[in-house]
Amino acid sequence: MSERTVLISGGSVAGPALAWWLHRYGMRPAIVERSPGLRPGGQAVDLRGPGREVADRMGLIPAIKAAGTGEKGWAFVDGTGRTRAAMSMEGDAPAPDQAPGVGGQRPHRRYVAATGSRRTT
Repeated sequence: MSERTVLISGGSVAGPALAWWLHRYGMRPAIVERSPGLRPGGQAVDLRGPGREVADRMGLIPAIKAAGTGEKGWAFVDGTGRTRAAMSMEGDAPAPDQAPGVGGQRPHRRYVAATGSRRTT
């Protein structure tokens, strides 16, 4: 059987992940994205639960941790300096801004990891 080509619309988070899996199973994915280039900013992704399991199966956890910011957690502090709420980022799970979000160089790294190649225009 000849190699199948699959067109994926969207190059943010799900598109490159789908491309990676399709490639792994012998297909030839092609990603299209309406944005003219990788976006330099955006929201980080909290990588927990099923998303972490998928990233682990893709072998991306070491790269995600290496690209992290080292955030240890966060706290809401009132005007008197008293902590009103806090969340620790201890343990194996990367902090929300340590997972590959849609900002900075992270989309490029994710694209290369998913496709094994650099973007062509």
